[in-house]
Amino acid sequence: MMNGEGLYKWHHGIQYKGQFKENQIQGRGLLEWQSNCWYEGEFMKGYRHGKGTLVDKDHYRLYIGQWHMGYRHGKGYCCYAEGDSYDGEWSMGKRNGIGFYIYSSGARYKGHWKNDFRHGSGIMAWPNGDVYHGEWKCGDIHGYGEYIWHGFCNKNFSWPQSIFYFGNWYRSTKHGKGLLKLNSMGGVKYFGHWKYNKKHGYGMIIGNNGELMEDQPLYSKDILTSSHANKISNILKPRTATILKPEQFPSLSYHINRLIKLSSMTNFSVCSRSLGKCYVCKKKQLCSCLLQFSFQIRNDPNIPINSIDIKWQYEKHQIYDYLTMHMLQIRHVYDIYAKLFNKEESNCKCHFVMIKLTLWQLWRDCNINIKGFSLIEIDNYLAENESSFIKKPYYPFEQIEIWQFLHALLEVSWRIYYWKNNQIKIKIKKQWEHGVLAKCLNEFLTHDVYPNVGNFIGMFH
Repeated sequence: MMNGEGLYKWHHGIQYKGQFKENQIQGRGLLEWQSNCWYEGEFMKGYRHGKGTLVDKDHYRLYIGQWHMGYRHGKGYCCYAEGDSYDGEWSMGKRNGIGFYIYSSGARYKGHWKNDFRHGSGIMAWPNGDVYHGEWKCGDIHGYGEYIWHGFCNKNFSWPQSIFYFGNWYRSTKHGKGLLKLNSMGGVKYFGHWKYNKKHGYGMIIGNNGELMEDQPLYSKDILTSSHANKISNILKPRTATILKPEQFPSLSYHINRLIKLSSMTNFSVCSRSLGKCYVCKKKQLCSCLLQFSFQIRNDPNIPINSIDIKWQYEKHQIYDYLTMHMLQIRHVYDIYAKLFNKEESNCKCHFVMIKLTLWQLWRDCNINIKGFSLIEIDNYLAENESSFIKKPYYPFEQIEIWQFLHALLEVSWRIYYWKNNQIKIKIKKQWEHGVLAKCLNEFLTHDVYPNVGNFIGMFH
């Protein structure tokens, strides 16, 4: 019997040099074929078994890793003729388990595999910047997943405006519930039902300025229902002027209705028609607090019926005019804090989105804590305003669009320069002060924000 070290040659040119045991190839050795192919590693009963390297020079193939009875099995690295490579787990010659695959096109996938297919959870990045993270089935995007088009990757807490879809998929098509966000300034969003890549059924659109449109159904096979087509097209249509943009005209109903409620309660009562859930009186059910142009005279017969309407419109126009005048500076402040952690030099020309963490940094720079407000209190105040769509208090990586930033400025300025100084006098206040919101915002921007931008007090690390 052949035992120990030896050399064995077959008549067709194949040869083995290595260890033998009881007439079988077993142990470590080198097996060479005539076709520029060879294997060096461990054997068991004539099979490649254990750790070993297989090289096929004619077909430009390479495998380094573990084997089981002649099959790639366990952990191993494989390079294919096309230029692809795989580093991960194997089972009986097929990719199974967790592995990292680099395609010759430059695309990369890291995640779970089953029978040579992407299957389970995994993340894939394409050369054009597209990134998908979620579930796969038999090689297709299937289940819940998050897809970002033309994304920009960096190692810092900086998020560019991008197109993404977070939701359910069926064989690589959007299917089920999902959220689609566009990369326009202000971040138009659509949330609703999808059917084979088409919007279908219930839907909700949040425009560039936070304006909300919702219906059941809103779309039918990607076509807007007739009752909403004109209005939604106006929401999504961008303005061409240099300064005037949709995102600088957020909905002011919450701010103005609250102001009117607190300032004029002694003179007016309200009709029964309700616009929704109240955040002034803290009731969970519908009430009559949040009304627009629906106040009635209670005590003073000299006040005309339409006076509240006039005051409401005046307050709105005052704040819009002020925002238009200061919008370039406000955008500059927004951009500074949106890019606060982006230390890398990049050719990316996209707009960056502020996150909650950098908004907190701005509040610290403006010394909000010295004025008697904590970051937790401000987050709670913002969460109360449904029109701001800031839903996650204390979550540092929530993205804040430009129009949400305007809501934050209005809320903090009102708290500091009106509510805090007048909370005792509000109940007996009778005279209306025109342009209250604009005055408060002006005080806040000129005295607190502009002088302190860039101080980076106790900057987060």
